[in-house]
Amino acid sequence: MSNVEERERQRYALLWGGQQVGSRGRKPSLKLRKIVKAGLSIADKEGLSEVSMNRVAKKVGLAVMGLYRYIPSKDALIDLMVESVLGEIPYPDPAPRGWRARLAVSAYREWQMYGRHPWVLQAVSTTRLPMGPNMVRDLNWMLESVEELSDEAETRLWLTMLLMAYVQGAGLVLISEREAARKKDSSIKEFWDAKMPALGKGAEGFGASAVVRLFSKMTRPVDLDTWFEFGLQRTLDGIKEFAAHK
Repeated sequence: MSNVEERERQRYALLWGGQQVGSRGRKPSLKLRKIVKAGLSIADKEGLSEVSMNRVAKKVGLAVMGLYRYIPSKDALIDLMVESVLGEIPYPDPAPRGWRARLAVSAYREWQMYGRHPWVLQAVSTTRLPMGPNMVRDLNWMLESVEELSDEAETRLWLTMLLMAYVQGAGLVLISEREAARKKDSSIKEFWDAKMPALGKGAEGFGASAVVRLFSKMTRPVDLDTWFEFGLQRTLDGIKEFAAHK
């Protein structure tokens, strides 16, 4: 078995069974949950880039080499952190009927997750997802939702990726606002109230009449949840139109 294969075997053993690294010598007494919780605490407060094996080890009272007895790498730790977060928001029981309602559930869950844990977007914006039980459950929910829309496996995958791309794109804006709030920057309203007078003059002088008309009609800053809902429904409208003409 190659080093890559062994590393992946260890990562997936952790994701699926919580199996700690190493089978010889004294059994580790520290629970994986405590390590994952430490990583989550750092990521939620400071961002994913600040998570390191060294910092997590100190937080749980271990030497960094001792931490590797439990988790083989930082990538494996992040996998476990993502898996933990994915399990926080329950699915409705019973499940709603119809592909549109089911896909909306997926979108709302992901949107809420980015609001709680902004760093997750960075970890899941990839085709190389950490496929633990919760991730597989989420993907299965979405694929079951679109089974009636196409007989082609590739198309069903693309439909799920289309919805995920919308939520993740919207999530970038949400995360930016969360970061501004964390740094105690100005609110959206304060930002635009300060910018509008000069921007309005500049836009008018530039001949950007559509921008001027928009600013003159806007009476309040955009509410991100309302904006997300509008975009989600239009995305689902597009999927409905596709299904009607496939």
